[in-house]
Amino acid sequence: MSDANERLIAVTGATGTVGRHVVRQLSHPGVRCVALSRHHSSWLDELPNVSWRPLDFADHSTWSNALEGVQRAFVLSPLAPDMADVMRQFGLTMRRCGVSGAVRLSAMGVGHEHQTTLGEVHGEAEQVVLKKLHSHLSKDERTLKMFRREARIASRLVHPNIIKILDFV
Repeated sequence: MSDANERLIAVTGATGTVGRHVVRQLSHPGVRCVALSRHHSSWLDELPNVSWRPLDFADHSTWSNALEGVQRAFVLSPLAPDMADVMRQFGLTMRRCGVSGAVRLSAMGVGHEHQTTLGEVHGEAEQVVLKKLHSHLSKDERTLKMFRREARIASRLVHPNIIKILDFV
């Protein structure tokens, strides 16, 4: 049984590559998490304190029901120019639904715009993730600008559950 004082944290894109890891990290006692995605995945049923609700950024009618009772949100969205207005509208909906705090990550991995590779720093016990834009996106100046801006902002974040940005070009 959940304590009424526990915050409900929503994770969008919860069944995707990044969202799946965030949901797994939040699935422990003391944290209530709602996984938001277009489709349910059976692995969600195995996690303690995790429920699922449908959310589709392309279908505004799913937004309010998905956010009911949510106090905090981890919002994953594709890094794409057409998502800026959608995210602005979703932010207004979050505010109307009572979400008091949100972190937005415009992940290059959301929507399959890049390739990621897990690696290790030579001689270190540290794992790293390498991101590489697909060649057609690396030629788009607007996408490059958004990618670099996100990397600059993310490089200032320091937390044990956030991957440290070592370098970006």
